[in-house]
Amino acid sequence: MSAVTPREALTSVPLFRRLKRPHIEAVLDVAVVRKARAGVTLQQQDETGQAMFVFLSGSARGEISGQTNRRVFRQGDYVGELALLEPAPATWTIVTEEPTEVLTLTQVQMASLMRADPELAIAIAREVSRLARSAVVHTDDGDLRRMQAQMLLYAEDLKRIYDDERERSAELRDSLMDTIRILVNTLESRDPRQVGHGGRVARYAQALAMRIGWDVDRSVQAAIGGLIHDIGLVGVRDDIARKRGPMDRKEIAELRQHPEIGARLLRGINSLEPLIPYVLYHHENFDGTGYPERRRGQDIPIEARLVAVADAFDDLRASQPPGDTTATDEALQSLRLMGVDRLDPELVLGFVDAYRAGDIIV
Repeated sequence: MSAVTPREALTSVPLFRRLKRPHIEAVLDVAVVRKARAGVTLQQQDETGQAMFVFLSGSARGEISGQTNRRVFRQGDYVGELALLEPAPATWTIVTEEPTEVLTLTQVQMASLMRADPELAIAIAREVSRLARSAVVHTDDGDLRRMQAQMLLYAEDLKRIYDDERERSAELRDSLMDTIRILVNTLESRDPRQVGHGGRVARYAQALAMRIGWDVDRSVQAAIGGLIHDIGLVGVRDDIARKRGPMDRKEIAELRQHPEIGARLLRGINSLEPLIPYVLYHHENFDGTGYPERRRGQDIPIEARLVAVADAFDDLRASQPPGDTTATDEALQSLRLMGVDRLDPELVLGFVDAYRAGDIIV
């Protein structure tokens, strides 16, 4: 079988398949075709991977130590696409079985391309959004979680480009937000009752942040924090995340892991680490009865106290019957009562003031 061309190989990878020709050419200009004899280790398990490999000819054996998982990579196969986004421990040890030709693209090369061409970054963001939508329908839970992790890594690259390309800030910020919205929509699709929850909490959190005097950048951060505050639910089993009736102690314990799971997802992604307080502490109660650390009062980061108010209001309003014209008023009244023990009372008052001033639209 004759070797596939570098262009054929690159466009066989879903990430690049729909990119325009100039973008494909730009990627091919920096990618390297490598020839390796039999017995060469292309990638070692658990070492930090920094390249994607697409096989043009020959074959290679992939193994995971301690497991029976084995795979043969042949012409047209690819591996390591996540390494284009952020270096991470490699899953496979890959050793060539015969003389093999491989197209190699590194994370450094890809990051450089995206910084130089914001249009390429935006095109990739759109492609990831499309793949994520498809993943909701066509992938199993493990694949879906890997896609969600991939989305977070793309958000990091887009944020980095946004910082480097100030003149394109509005368009790139929108791309970052679109990427995160797709991630949250993918998560919320597991439970139809939660669809739109993250977006509403984001709007309420941003309005409250501006009401208490935060500047625009910090208020935008509050919106993103509100959007992803429940991202850790991706690590909770569906039957528990979707359950509305009474839970036993084991189920409650698993559900209460989601703030810490979410924080672990964000750690190591520089542009998203400032969002950890929104994710990790939004279930702490002002009187110290919350979780995961039972923090009290001002020891709870204000970011978490703020998003907790927005989150509680959306939950309260959603609990009212559809079409109830008094739903908002009743939710606000219940929110005030929660300011006695569970929520920061000053932020509750700020939220109510923001609503009365027309800053919060429900």
